[in-house]
Amino acid sequence: MEGFADAHLHLADPGIGKGYPDLSGASLLFACSAREGEWPALRSIRDSRAVKFYGVHPWFADGYSEPALRRVLASDPSAQVGEIGLDRARGFDAPQMMAFESQMSLAEEFGRCANVHCVRCENEVLGTLRMFRPRSTILHSFVGPAACVSVLSDLGCYFSVSPRIIMMSEDRARGVVRTIPEDRLLVETDAPNNYGICTSMGDFLARLGPLLDMEPREVARLTARNARRAIG
Repeated sequence: MEGFADAHLHLADPGIGKGYPDLSGASLLFACSAREGEWPALRSIRDSRAVKFYGVHPWFADGYSEPALRRVLASDPSAQVGEIGLDRARGFDAPQMMAFESQMSLAEEFGRCANVHCVRCENEVLGTLRMFRPRSTILHSFVGPAACVSVLSDLGCYFSVSPRIIMMSEDRARGVVRTIPEDRLLVETDAPNNYGICTSMGDFLARLGPLLDMEPREVARLTARNARRAIG
């Protein structure tokens, strides 16, 4: 597969080359980070396809520093914000909420895209999105609920689906992806995370295409256009 945009992966992770045989075919890579300690490695990436997202994941919210992220965004006009968000499965708490709101505020202030992780915190994420308006918001590894898509679309969100969607029942997966407006759909691998079902982006698109009644290359072209629009 060639010409696709991967809307969420961890390009600075040492394991990135394993299990991603068509990485070289990507036209655009949204390279996210999970904690401040990863930022130097992310900054050193020289791949022209990489759009660098600096952020602190909710699992590591205790290590978040607002001044550190502000310095990165002020020094690099191309830097985006992510991976940030909320995660109730890992013990949703005040530090998570404070870190998320602060990072969304900076994304709004600097006019950057935010790449957002949400696990069982849909209402809290929705409330935060109503408070802050970054350039755009990407909802990472989106699996629903489908009922939220309309209101999230109205707030300017993009919906990035990963191989997690294929792990759902076919009817449920089809219901989610067909609810997403075509101009807001993105695809991702979340590499090097391994969901144990897809061996490459090409494999994922081959499985996703039938849910959308589209050929894999059609999905790749559509989502690449959307990804370019998301970052302006």
